[in-house]
Amino acid sequence: MRHVIAVKTLFGKNLNWHSSRITFLSLFIISMLQERTVNLTQISNGFATKGKKSGKVRRTEEFFRRFEINYDDIARLLSSFIENISKWTLTMDRTNWKIGKVNINILYLAVAYKSIAIPLFWSLLEKEDDNGELYTKRGNSNTEERIAIIDRFINVFGVARIEVLTGDREFVGQKWFEYLQKKGIKFCIREKKSKHIKHKGKDIAIKVLFQDLKLDEYYYFGTVKIYGMDLHLTGSRMEDDYLIILSNYEAPKNEILLTYSKRWEIETMFKAFKSQGFNLEDTHLTKKDRIEKLLALMSIAFVWSYITGEFFDSIEPIKFKKKLGDSVKHRAKSVFLHGLEYLKSILSNVEHKMEEFLEMVELFGMYLNRVSFKPRKTIC
Repeated sequence: MRHVIAVKTLFGKNLNWHSSRITFLSLFIISMLQERTVNLTQISNGFATKGKKSGKVRRTEEFFRRFEINYDDIARLLSSFIENISKWTLTMDRTNWKIGKVNINILYLAVAYKSIAIPLFWSLLEKEDDNGELYTKRGNSNTEERIAIIDRFINVFGVARIEVLTGDREFVGQKWFEYLQKKGIKFCIREKKSKHIKHKGKDIAIKVLFQDLKLDEYYYFGTVKIYGMDLHLTGSRMEDDYLIILSNYEAPKNEILLTYSKRWEIETMFKAFKSQGFNLEDTHLTKKDRIEKLLALMSIAFVWSYITGEFFDSIEPIKFKKKLGDSVKHRAKSVFLHGLEYLKSILSNVEHKMEEFLEMVELFGMYLNRVSFKPRKTIC
């Protein structure tokens, strides 16, 4: 239990929770890292405590049924990893999957960071049926849902923390853009190539403005009247598509496209949540509040894994290799997966690798408490 006590001590310094809840959190995070799943039964059975499996499962069910999480506190904890960056590039996107006939549809707001994204806020998208009952809806988010999640960010971190907001083609609209403009938030958001605008007195698809570009060539068109606003328009020709970006600010050369490219970092985060990491789709939870709690706990394990992977990548860089038929070299594994695999390996034999695990707790604590970290010989 020495390793559990170490994690409990760390979380106890950063979350104003009752001691028993901190203990549960520590057991849960440790087991999630070791089991690499979000299946609650499997995680509960992996708790490093004595007692019957049924009792461990009941303890987990009790937490998800009754305990109220302050998600602002979770956001502050997760942001400790990126506090040294004064302004953040935010990326907004959805992820979804289906459990039986239930659609799980989650809107995320995250910070783009070194080819991945750090989650801060999330919300399950809901809709009322004819009887007034709430259920998780399919399809795109609406303006009110987007505004609500940005307002949550501003309430915790302030609007001055935002460098720019990026988003895919779903995240457009006059009321939405007017809200961002009013808040003083810069944005660069992708537009559909089929969107029609007025140009030289004609009604044309926006892609026509970029149809003469060569492959991967970009072009800054200037400002256009769209969604009731004057927005800057930048585009690029892709192999079988167009990348067309609307922004409320002008930037030199191809900076808009480079900024927008950071949006893809949230896709890497989703892969870590699902197939490459914790197999999020393994959960059988369908209730909004319980899924959101699970996402909070998983996000903590995710950030810890990434911190660990980044540390070891700085000591011995991950090797690059070419994929079949690809001329570009890629990392053999992601930084996140590198860290997750290491944490899992030492937790699988923690009694013999206790010092190594305590080092990783200390590393995580360095970010949470903003103190220096000096690795010992056990991990060098």
